[in-house]
Amino acid sequence: MPFFETVYHNEGILIVNKDSGYPSQPTQMGTNNLFDQLKIDFGYVGMHHRLDQPASGLLLFTTDPKHNKAISDGFKEHKIRRKYTLVVAGAVSLSNGSWDFDINNKHATTQWQKKAYARRMSLLEAEIKTGRKHQIRIHAQRNGTPIVGDKRYGGIAGQLWQRLALHAHQLSFFHPALKQDLTIKAPIPKDLHNLLLPFKATLQDIQGP
Repeated sequence: MPFFETVYHNEGILIVNKDSGYPSQPTQMGTNNLFDQLKIDFGYVGMHHRLDQPASGLLLFTTDPKHNKAISDGFKEHKIRRKYTLVVAGAVSLSNGSWDFDINNKHATTQWQKKAYARRMSLLEAEIKTGRKHQIRIHAQRNGTPIVGDKRYGGIAGQLWQRLALHAHQLSFFHPALKQDLTIKAPIPKDLHNLLLPFKATLQDIQGP
């Protein structure tokens, strides 16, 4: 059963690491989801961004409503930074770059850096500069290098792994109560370990100590 763990909770700011397959918010199917469970666990919870159900990784919430504006403004002003580990099918020729494809007629930018190439797959680290729905997945597909395991946008690449190879591994923000810049990291989940074996030497560079 998909799960999540609390990795940080202090002075009204909560960060959790969710599994692939666990919805961030209520769905039309009415299934168990992260937001509803957090409300049970913590009472008040403010939701400020989302993570696709098949993706895994870090999400930031408020458990004190007095921080809502600061966090909301942080996302709007792109001061809260989110980094992702992803594996795409095919080769990415440059060492780094930016995908700038509009999504639903709205500007969207994803910056990426190539970490390694092996077995006709590329290991990338991406940072989104806008927060459009399915942004990284759509951008990777439009670039001709869909994310491995993406059942919706990946085509044949979607059949290469049992889950979406997209993990939100780092979140950096300014804590409005502590008045400090913080960076929280989440390790690569076990259900991606075998896929990432060819890139093992470079994973430490992404995840840090």
